[in-house]
Amino acid sequence: MSIKIVLLSIAFILVSAQAQGLLNEDNQKPPVLGAPEPISVDDAKIQTLSKVALASLETSAGGNDKLSLVKIHKASKQVVAGMLYTLTMEVSNSKNESKKCEVQLVEQPWISPDPKVISASCENKPLAV
Repeated sequence: MSIKIVLLSIAFILVSAQAQGLLNEDNQKPPVLGAPEPISVDDAKIQTLSKVALASLETSAGGNDKLSLVKIHKASKQVVAGMLYTLTMEVSNSKNESKKCEVQLVEQPWISPDPKVISASCENKPLAV
């Protein structure tokens, strides 16, 4: 009789935890609200933002050399006062010299319809934006 009570108690706790969102179907914790979360580099939004980021990197580099996107390595989004996107991407210049850059863009549609680059760095060296 007591083993049935223990098993029923455990089942109740697990069902309650899942119902409260403490566990999802894979028994993993849900994402933390306000924390960065990964987003697919193939997402249409990320592809669009990568063009904005690339243009900003060209301007920061003096605009003397045309940059091209080699690959987007990773991307994340985070709810802030708007949406903050962080892109880690590889770019190359006209001499085929590649470098890894990280660009942060923020979208605040109530302020501007266009995303704004708020920080950029290549090879861990900050660039003026």
